[in-house]
Formats: sequence, structure tokens, C-alpha cells
Amino acid sequence: MQTLWLHIGMQKTGTSAAQTWMAKNEARLLDEGLLYVRPRKGLPASGALAATLNRDPPEAARLIAELMQSVQKAGPALTDILVSSEDFSVSPPQIAAPLLDAFEGRRICILVWLRRQDLFAEALTKQWIKWNGNQARDPSSMMQRVIAPLLDYDRMLEAWAAAFPRATILPQIYAEQLPGQPPPDSIAALLRAMGRDRLIPPDSQAHRANVSPQAALLQLYRTLDDPLRVRQANRRLMAGHADRFAGRGDLFSPAERQAILDRHAASNARLRARWFPDRAQLFDPRDPEAGGAPGAQAVAAFRDIYDAG
Repeated sequence: MQTLWLHIGMQKTGTSAAQTWMAKNEARLLDEGLLYVRPRKGLPASGALAATLNRDPPEAARLIAELMQSVQKAGPALTDILVSSEDFSVSPPQIAAPLLDAFEGRRICILVWLRRQDLFAEALTKQWIKWNGNQARDPSSMMQRVIAPLLDYDRMLEAWAAAFPRATILPQIYAEQLPGQPPPDSIAALLRAMGRDRLIPPDSQAHRANVSPQAALLQLYRTLDDPLRVRQANRRLMAGHADRFAGRGDLFSPAERQAILDRHAASNARLRARWFPDRAQLFDPRDPEAGGAPGAQAVAAFRDIYDAG
């Protein structure tokens, strides 16, 4: 039976690396019976589909019709269809109903990676600063209005399960880069969750994208008044020096971190009991490795790129 895999995120769990690799290898994947869905070929994932389901139902219907034509064209050798966009996890699950209805009679699995809330909130805050430069003026307001509602994973999963009772919800725990451990491998994690271990490339760990920068860089970005230029320079910096200038667990204070974890302790207990009963603890309590080179080196390297235009 064909399976529709709906990968709904979440953001900052290695989704960009996995999506970029899938897009680059879509022809090979199709030969292996896996259709990776990209409604707009200039983009690596299905964000355009999620956006139209949210705002433009007629356009969404057209994209879904095109997808079903691709499924039919692929023929009986096609066993898996993968739709991937983080936008699904930040939207009401009901927006996905037209897509899932189109696959009536097929197996439907919903994949989502969950990240320890303090680290997830920090990564989202860094993303917001990176995108907005000196317009990122009130992180606490951003946390309260936009980020905090995303941190109750138990409620999110229950909403998806209630909206689509015939779908199989398959939540996963994001593997942080912990001391003495290999780096996160989102490509391997996604393929393994789909039972496609054989397709994992030997260099899957080396594929990284949209890596969070060190806190020292974020402090600089908040003083710069050209957000587009900041994003472009950051992208170039991280493309060549992600291991040296990435940052994890270095923006929030220990007290801020603990407050976030305490706020979601009860929700996480319900989450573990319902979705992860075999795990002794939901998230690893160890803090990830903060990064490589000192912040001053990261700032100097960024300045070289930024000032060169």
C-alpha cells in the first residue's frame, strides 16, 4: 500500500538540511519508489503547498491535483510520497485536510521532530534576530506572542491526532549535538523513520543548513540596519564555518532556560506517557556543545564578509 508521509517539522530540527538533500536527490529517490513533493521547483520543500492551504484553497486544490497526477504517473512502483514543510506544525492541523483527503484509502503517517523547549525557543529567537537585524527590538514580546504557543507539544500532537484519527502520528525526538556524541543527522533520521535506511548517504552527517549562529554574532546583528545584508552575510559565514561559529545553548541564561522547562514539565509528562512510554526521560537533560571558536573570532569573520558587501 502507498504511504503518504507528511513531515510537519518542527522548525530548527534539521529540516532545512533534510529538505535540501531530498530536493537534490529527487530523481534518484523516485527511482527507489519515493516521490519527494516540491510544488515549486525553485524551493526545496512544500512550503508553497502549506501556504496555499492556509490562504488560497483554489490554488491548493490545483497543487494537490498536480501532485495526484505525479503519483499516478509514477505508477505501481511508487510506494512512498513525502510532503515536507515546517509550516504545517505552526498552523491549525485542519488546513491539511484537503491534502489528506486526496489520499483516502492510502496509509497516512505524520512525522514531527520535537526539540527540548528551551533549546527550541532559543533557536527560534536566533532565527528571528538573524532575519530582522536591528528591527529585532523586543525578544521577550516575541517569545510571549509567537514562540511560547509553539512549545506545548502535547497539545499540538493531540490536535493532529483528533483532526486525523485514521492517520498514524509518529513523533520523534531531535538529537542535540551533545558532548562526545556525533552531530545531529536529520537526513538519516528522516529516512530511518520512513523505513528507508538503505537510502541514507554515507556523508549524511556532513549536510547542514540554516545553522544557528553564536550569541556573539546575534548581538552584532541587532545593531545592523540592513537585515537582508545581514542574512546574506550570515549565510556565507555559516556555509564555510558552521562548525566553528555555530551556537547552541548560549543565548538564554540558565534561569531563563529552567523557567521554560518548568513551565512545560506537566505537558512533557503527558507527552511522554502518551507518545514515548518507552523513554525513561523525554529529552536529554545535558546541555549541547556551545560552539567552536571564540565569539570575537566569529564577529571578525562576519565583519570581513559583511563589510565587503
